[in-house]
Amino acid sequence: MNEAPPPQADKSSFRISHFLSRAGVASRRKAEDIVRKGRVRLNGNLVEDLATQVIPGADEVTVDDKQIHLSGETLVLAMNKPKGIVVTRHDPQHRRTVYDLLPKEFSRQAGALAYAGRLDASTTGLLILSTDGDLLNRLMHPRYGVRKTYHCSVDAPLSEEDLKSLRGGIALEEFQAAPCEVRELTRGGAKSFQYELALHEGKNREVRRMMRALGKRINWLRRVAVGGLDVRRLRLREGEVRALGPEEVAALCGPAKP
Repeated sequence: MNEAPPPQADKSSFRISHFLSRAGVASRRKAEDIVRKGRVRLNGNLVEDLATQVIPGADEVTVDDKQIHLSGETLVLAMNKPKGIVVTRHDPQHRRTVYDLLPKEFSRQAGALAYAGRLDASTTGLLILSTDGDLLNRLMHPRYGVRKTYHCSVDAPLSEEDLKSLRGGIALEEFQAAPCEVRELTRGGAKSFQYELALHEGKNREVRRMMRALGKRINWLRRVAVGGLDVRRLRLREGEVRALGPEEVAALCGPAKP
């Protein structure tokens, strides 16, 4: 049986029962009972010592496999956005938004959660929400070069000239698209040709605009990764949301653009 690491001496840390109490899980005495029953893990390790210390924002605490956060603590969420859900806080057409998908455990921080770039209603896949404005800026601003990877199906194959245009950057009506990485994945049928595109900027509907400029119609579009964080490795079903741990946030940021 794995045990949690020994208590840490840190001015910003809390005893495990104090942490659970401040997070609203239970009173401090009941929180101690929860620990004794083996329901609490710290960074994946079973907590058995009531003197165990937790550093908010650095350590991952779960109770019955549900991640626990302090109010006001930096929160980074990954969502596998389904089709038909809009990425906005308020929709004039009264469609369901990504905020409607937040589990109750995160709903109290919904007002402080913002998203790192939009996915249109028809696009599915990885969406990052956070209370950390600096992180969101790093993920969205082109100067940091955080890679966003998409898979798409189009109705006709991309020619060598099309691939060259994508890799060199296409001049669109609204803006000049930056060069992107592209490779063929598979051919699924007469009108289903699948490709992977990796962009280092995130302008509105950029993949769709580039394909339209090449005379291609997108059948479906999915964002599969941001930085080094892949939605498939997170094992999130469409519509599911969960908090990211420190290592996952580090992978999310990815390498900076030279």
